[in-house]
Amino acid sequence: MPRASLLCLLVLASSVQAGGGPESTLLVVNGRSPASRRIANEYRKLRSIPARNLLVLDRVPHDGVIDLAPFQELIWKPVAARLDGTIDLIAYSADFPYAVSFRKQLGKQRTQFNGGQASLTGFSYLYRQVEAGEPVWDVVTGQRRVRESNRYFRLGSPNNKPLSGEQRNLAMKANRLHREGKLAEARDAYAAFVAVAPGYGRVWVAYASCLAALGDADGAFRALDQAAARGFRQVNMVESDKAFRALEEDERWEPTLARIKTALAGLRETRGFRAAKAWNAAGEPVDDENSLHRYVLAVQLGYTGFRGNSVPEVVEYLRRSAGADGTKPDGTVYICRNNNVRSTAREQFFPALESALRARGRKVLLMPNTLIPKKCDDVIGAVVGTASFQWGPSGSRILPGAILEHLTSFGAHFGTAGQTKLTEFLRFGAAGSSGTVMEPLAIHLKFPNPLIHAFYADGCNLAEAFYQSVHGPYQLMVAGDGLCQPFATPPTFEVTAPAQPWTGRVTIEPKGEAEFEYWLDGARVGVGPSFELDVPDGEHDFRVVAVARDPIATQARKQFEIGGRARPPMRVVYGEPIRFETKGKVEVRYGSRVVATSGEVPSESVGPGPVRLIVLEDGRRSVLDVEVTEPPQARGHKEKVATVLGLAGTINDKEEVVVSSIGPRMTGPRLADRFKGRKDIQRLLLRGKFEALRPGLYQFNLLGRGAVEIKINGSSLGPSAPLRPQLYRTASLASGWHEIEIDYRPKGAVDLDLLLTGAQPGNRPRMGRVAPDVPAPSVNQARRGYYELSWGKRPKKAIGGLLLLPGKDAELKTGWKLDYRTTKGTRWKPVKNLRVLTIPSSRRPPKGKKAVPQAMELVFDEVKARYFLLTPAEPQKLGGVQVSR
Repeated sequence: MPRASLLCLLVLASSVQAGGGPESTLLVVNGRSPASRRIANEYRKLRSIPARNLLVLDRVPHDGVIDLAPFQELIWKPVAARLDGTIDLIAYSADFPYAVSFRKQLGKQRTQFNGGQASLTGFSYLYRQVEAGEPVWDVVTGQRRVRESNRYFRLGSPNNKPLSGEQRNLAMKANRLHREGKLAEARDAYAAFVAVAPGYGRVWVAYASCLAALGDADGAFRALDQAAARGFRQVNMVESDKAFRALEEDERWEPTLARIKTALAGLRETRGFRAAKAWNAAGEPVDDENSLHRYVLAVQLGYTGFRGNSVPEVVEYLRRSAGADGTKPDGTVYICRNNNVRSTAREQFFPALESALRARGRKVLLMPNTLIPKKCDDVIGAVVGTASFQWGPSGSRILPGAILEHLTSFGAHFGTAGQTKLTEFLRFGAAGSSGTVMEPLAIHLKFPNPLIHAFYADGCNLAEAFYQSVHGPYQLMVAGDGLCQPFATPPTFEVTAPAQPWTGRVTIEPKGEAEFEYWLDGARVGVGPSFELDVPDGEHDFRVVAVARDPIATQARKQFEIGGRARPPMRVVYGEPIRFETKGKVEVRYGSRVVATSGEVPSESVGPGPVRLIVLEDGRRSVLDVEVTEPPQARGHKEKVATVLGLAGTINDKEEVVVSSIGPRMTGPRLADRFKGRKDIQRLLLRGKFEALRPGLYQFNLLGRGAVEIKINGSSLGPSAPLRPQLYRTASLASGWHEIEIDYRPKGAVDLDLLLTGAQPGNRPRMGRVAPDVPAPSVNQARRGYYELSWGKRPKKAIGGLLLLPGKDAELKTGWKLDYRTTKGTRWKPVKNLRVLTIPSSRRPPKGKKAVPQAMELVFDEVKARYFLLTPAEPQKLGGVQVSR
């Protein structure tokens, strides 16, 4: 690459993150999936994640559920190798399994309580206990194991730190002044105490008493809310205090007493997260390298598989959430209470949530007899308890940065059709949601505690809020933008540095009330009040990160680009090579992967979207930003298609069949079932049409055994390639119907599944073949077993096929005879090249010689007929006849 002049540009004034940020985020991508790379590319740019923090995995099986052993070998092993103590958050991109099965490890110990499946994010978070074989799923023995598995959980015994001598004297002074009637001075002393030690509910009540005596009713109610939010429950102490009698006529008095009566004792202090720390039994961070209670936050950016979100939907909610950081949105958290066990299981925590949010100045509304908020335009959070819902018809608007979730058994079990998935919240703009991947029963320990919204309001990021709120996260999939932090208050600071360009050795001196870290190209190179940098040759990313000196450890950063990267990104169409000039030996890196050793990089190796490549040429580092755009869309056709016909197939280039659908493993008719027991199939050629519901870049996810080639509208999407077991192919398509041809060569038994993702939410494609608009015929069944089909007028379009729908007593027969004539008086003529294609009746193939197929299709040379005479070898009862083309 051309050598740029050495200069330094300040490109970001200050960005906000909690205890952890882009420098400590590991972005994990399925290297074989263009959709996974597309989402990862977008998220890397949105969050300024260093290029070295993009981990590309090549052997990711995408089958919904993966066994524990391959999960550890293919996914966790390379991830764990990257955990160097500076990674706080793992962000999995799309096309990863959503669940990990540990049924083999359970054996006979499997019960309805443990389920046998964990989430990808849950097992990643509890990685040390999983590696050690700890039964984190054991909820049978008094639920102790699950309670103990996550010590970062913020509900437990109070953890007020011992007071220093100065703090103790301040509390005693406030109490003495209060007793002496020096209320104004006592008020100031109480305010000074709670500013440095806010966790003492009794002091908040004394403070409220002082304020009430001074006539400050608003201040008194705020202080009482703070006491309730910190677990103060001794309502008798409040009722017996004469100073509060002036408040008894206020409409806020009774609700305040109710919140104190039901306050949740033991609410621990909200804390930011650092993976370098372990957590002790009191929920405090400690230095213990060997502890099993060191965790790493984990989220899945998006799930684009079956019943998931489309890639554009994922990109959109990630953009919204990134823009919400630090905005402190004026939204409301809605608590939906009803008689469903999904609501009653967490109802005991609703008063504590109300108190906690009011104490933090946040709006909260308890909605009795409600499933989801309706016609609410300021939803920043929702505690929902219902199995099934549709957000669109509710008329409610989700604000950027919002957390919404519902305690539902199958919220992230995408292999089941029942119950609304967490993807519904994300589809309408939530920053994050969660759901369990297996039947968890109504055990609230496995779901986020409603106080998640209090932790979020304190300024934590989304991942921190989730994992502070759930006792046993092993079955919980956390999805969305783990770095989203709308309520953060970042530290302010300035950086003193020499004028640019930087050369030689420079001194960086940040100024502000914070701790400071220094990062070069994604690696932490120093901490402290100042830093001396030996300016390296080439283009580099240098950052100064300020960490607030408080329990949440909110971060802000200033980012410098060394080496003059003030140039627009290169634009390349996906499928075309990325070319640049080189003069010497070169190595091009896309995250952890070397994608080229020359000045030409296949764009397919990096995926669509905003891509950052690191180029090492003769030891010099430079940065190449590329915008990989979607290719032109193939035109679709607006045709009427009889989808029941599925795809026409040819076995070994001679035997005709019909395949009704090629569903994914978790749903729909499968080829493995359709051809069960067939060992003679060397080649299966499938032809037909499928519908692209939305314009955009589509991804064909193929899973199975053997090799396959796909052609769309006559153009190959790539050479025939082995599945091993997953293969991805892409096509840029306009909406409408497109021709598809699948050339499949099995290896052993037939086993091929097809899932269509990308521009549309993950689903099996709607497939069929063209059916011209021909009116349905009338059918006359004679006694001797033939059927006469006739039209009032001869159809204008030629007919080349009939679809027969048998009745319940029908039998599959051979020896069909089909004749036609144009008018009533002409002679019957046999149709040419008659073939009978059979569609299976269900997911499982028919059994027995007299099994009834779902339908039989008669395909023949096209004729312009007004009458057809269909004669089976033996009489057969038919339920109806359709024209297929």
